[in-house]
Amino acid sequence: MQRIREAERDTIFNEYSQKLHDLVNGTVQRYEQRNMFVDLGKTEALLPLSEQVPRENFRINDRILAYVLDVRKTNKGPLVVLSREGKGRGGMLLTDQLWLWARGFEGGGPHVDLMRRMAHWLMKEPELEEEALRATASGHEILVERQSLKDETPPVTVTAPSGAREEIALEAGEPGLSRARFKAKEMGLYRFENGGLTALVNVGPANPREFREVASTPEKLRPLASATGGTARRLSTGASDEITMPRIVELRDANMFGGADWIGVKRGAAGALKGVEATPLGIGLSALLALLGAILFVWTWEGRR
Repeated sequence: MQRIREAERDTIFNEYSQKLHDLVNGTVQRYEQRNMFVDLGKTEALLPLSEQVPRENFRINDRILAYVLDVRKTNKGPLVVLSREGKGRGGMLLTDQLWLWARGFEGGGPHVDLMRRMAHWLMKEPELEEEALRATASGHEILVERQSLKDETPPVTVTAPSGAREEIALEAGEPGLSRARFKAKEMGLYRFENGGLTALVNVGPANPREFREVASTPEKLRPLASATGGTARRLSTGASDEITMPRIVELRDANMFGGADWIGVKRGAAGALKGVEATPLGIGLSALLALLGAILFVWTWEGRR
């Protein structure tokens, strides 16, 4: 029995050793510490995190295409290491797998998707990325486009400027492209998220007046304050500076309500004195002495009994 298992392992090792740097397809089986394990049918392959394409998001049971980076012998059997980066792109050009798949060899394969991906990579065009999420605004209507080579596209999560979240479903358009139109109810920046991708779009004026000058400055209030006899100043010029608090002086009538190191507060008629109540402290002191005398008398009387 042991010899049969060893023979099977040798057969798998020799088979995939001959496919070194060739393309293979399989099914995503599981993840362990962000490393992907792919079921190739006859054996299980490892797609390390370092050999995965950034921003790609494969779920369990998704079909995946990669090239054989290395084949090793281990105590548990042959280990097939896959890659979707680096030489895998060049391997698409050098292998005859595309020619075989196009002619239905062993059931065929995704040769059309392969050629499309390779063209996108060679042209280095962001609009031709395999996975992309775009959002454009026209007035209060936002057009959301999701570009993907996967069969199904999950809903897009929308975050409004107020923080409210909702999901919108996408409708399939051209091959690999889904769209949705969203009616914006608020003005401001919207965030769209799907499959680890994020797109931002602004609804309304690109440079509204309330956001043109957001740096605080006393110069805006200084003319008004000076015209009414007041002053406008900054308590601190930076996060690392100490806060210098001026003296606060109460004034009734004055022409100026501020100086180099002080600010004046005009006393108004906001408060009024309605009455005064006085309680002499002698009564309270006499009652305390009487209480102490009573306690001393009782203690002395008890001591004589």
